[in-house]
Order: sequence, then structure tokens, then C-alpha cells
Amino acid sequence: MKFKILSALLSLGLLCSMPVHAADEEIKTDIMSGLRYSIQEDHIVIRGMDNRYFQSEIVIPEQIENLPVTEINKNAFSYRSADLTAVTFPDTLETIGENAFYYSGLKHIEIPEHVTSIGKGAFMGVDTVTVDENNPAFTVENNILYNKDLTEFVLIPYSVTEVNIPDTITEIPDRTFDCHKELTSVTLPEGLISIGHRAFSQTGISEITIPSTVTEIGNQAFEFCPNLTSITFAEGMKTIPSNLTKIETIYCGVDENGNPDGWSEFSYEYYGGFMRSYALRKIYLPSTLETVQESVFGCNEYYYHQFDVFYHGTREDWQNVMINSGTSATLEEGGNQALLTANMHFLPSSDAVIDGDVTLDDTVTVADLVLLKKYLLNQNALSEYEAIRADYNHDNVINIFDWILLKKNLIS
Repeated sequence: MKFKILSALLSLGLLCSMPVHAADEEIKTDIMSGLRYSIQEDHIVIRGMDNRYFQSEIVIPEQIENLPVTEINKNAFSYRSADLTAVTFPDTLETIGENAFYYSGLKHIEIPEHVTSIGKGAFMGVDTVTVDENNPAFTVENNILYNKDLTEFVLIPYSVTEVNIPDTITEIPDRTFDCHKELTSVTLPEGLISIGHRAFSQTGISEITIPSTVTEIGNQAFEFCPNLTSITFAEGMKTIPSNLTKIETIYCGVDENGNPDGWSEFSYEYYGGFMRSYALRKIYLPSTLETVQESVFGCNEYYYHQFDVFYHGTREDWQNVMINSGTSATLEEGGNQALLTANMHFLPSSDAVIDGDVTLDDTVTVADLVLLKKYLLNQNALSEYEAIRADYNHDNVINIFDWILLKKNLIS
């Protein structure tokens, strides 16, 4: 018992000898501006607004207590709802922390000359952004804030409807365009390597072309995109690896009434590719394609549905595409059943076009005659490729004469 008491006393002595630090630095309120702040070494850090002095338009001073205001702390003005309508930054400002004005109510932001650090989510919710032309760290292109050399996204306002991503961007990070519902058009550059998790989820895009340089696409990259009906892999891509498109579910199709077609799904694993692309309707593949790795298009029987594959090559070319890194496309095995049983359409170069092959299945049958008749009766439209084959007499007009010639050819 004596030893236990002595040990306890020694421990208490050690604790009492340790230096005591303040839990938090002192936070004050500037009566002139109503801003809460703290002194950090030789500068002022803005911590937010004292609610007793709150104003919808904030002017941050250059100095407080004769020290320059150089930093706005993270979360300083976040979630002010619609209260905050304008903020004026001082020329002394250098750093704006993470989520500093996250959904604060601001709709426009002007980045001053000397700001060189902006945290993630600092201005989430704004509609427009500008930056001082002399700012060395940031620049604005088409209402999107980038770093100066256009290699990283800094801020993408929700009002953006079209994005032409510069060729200096090689990575689209996770959730970059997530919930940008007004976004309807995206152009991805050659040189792009990766597309992150949920990068384009919940957007209004209707089509997307994946450059040949892309080697990785994150889970759910195009989830909840009700208007997305076609995905195109650009010419030049040779392999669709199983880790290329780890999309758990693509909510991208529309039903016959034009309504979103897709539903939520909780999976235990991400098998790869388009394994759970329940609403996938169209996919365009390049003629340079050589390999589709295991389970990229795998679908189990319960969730199986057919989709259309538009292949920029001939049927003979398709026979040479290796499925599952070593299995011929003619063999229905190896986790790509959905691809192997898809509705194939062949889009070879103009010198390999088969006249009358309106259905794009590389053969001329009664089905082509029926499709052409439906077009002439205004019961359906023809795509660009279908129209080329439907113009049987090559007079650049699709009419009853093409149908008659095609019928005679089939009869003969």
C-alpha cells in the first residue's frame, strides 16, 4: 500500500511540473467592424462575425490593433444562409481557410491581388467569381477559378452550364462537379488521366466522351445523371481495364416517356467497369480497342439488361477484340456477358459502308427494310450513320426510291 501511495504522489508531482497551455487562443471582437479575431504572431486572423454586430454586407479592415489582417480562418462565415450578401476583402489578405464562406449566402466573390491560399470549399455556393489580374496564384476561365497555371480546380460555381476543361488538367478530383445540376455540357481534354469518385454525379450532362488517355474513373463517377444516355470512348483507346470505370451504378437512361430510369443499389464490392450499369443504354467504342479486361461489363442474371454498342469498325475487327485479357469476343464467358450479348452496331469508315444496312448490324436483311419504312412514315428518326446507309441510291436524299431499290435487292 505504501508503494502505491508513493507512486501516486510521484505521478502527481510529475503532472504538476508539466507546463500548462491555454486551451484556445484569445478571441476578441472588433467593435468598429463587429468581426471576431485573434492575434497570431504578427498578424490578425478573422474568426467570424459577432452576432451582436452582424451585417449583411461585411467590410474586412486592413488592420486591427495596428496589425495587418492577412487570414480568414476556416469555417469563419460558413452557413450564414441568405444573410450574407457581400464581402469586401482588404489588400493585406493572403489566406482564406477551408469552408470560410461555405454556403454563406454570397453569390459573387472577388479575389484580391495578394491572396495566394484558398482552402477547399471556401466559397461553395457562389454563382460568379473574379480575381485581380495581378494575382500570382489564381486565374478565372469561363467563370471557373483555377490555379495560375491551369492545372487544378479551385472553385466551380453552381451557375456554370458548360465546361471545356483545359488540356493542362490531368486529374479531375473526387466530387469536382458533384451536384452541379445546371451543368449540361462537358468537354474532356486529351491528356486527362483520371476522373475521381462522383466527379460528375448529379449533373445534367447528356453525353460524355472519355479521352483515350484516361486510365482510371472512380466509383459512381456518373451516378444520378438522369439525362446521360451515351458514353463514348475516344479513338485511340486500346484497352478498357477493369479499374478504368469503377462505376457502381450509372443512373443514366431514360424510359420511353423520357423519365429518368434507374434506382438505388447498395453493393458490397466494386467489381469494375459497367458491372452495375443498370440504366446504360448506349456506349460507343473505338476501332483501336484491343482489350476489355475481366468483368468490365459483367452483369449477373437478376440485373441483366441489353444495351447498344456502337463500334467504330467492322464485324471482322470486333472479332479480334480480346475480352477478359485473353478470351475471344466470340466466347461468352469471363464476366462480360452483358457486352457479349449487347446489340452490336458497326460504324466503319465511309469506304466500308454497306448500302442498305440501316440497322448497322453489318448485314442487309428485311429488318433494314422495316426500319427504313418506319422512317419514311415518320415513326422514327435515323442517326447520322443510319442515314448514310439508308441513302441507297446516293442522291443525298432519303425517300421512297431508296426503299424500292432496297426491296428489289432483297428480293433478288
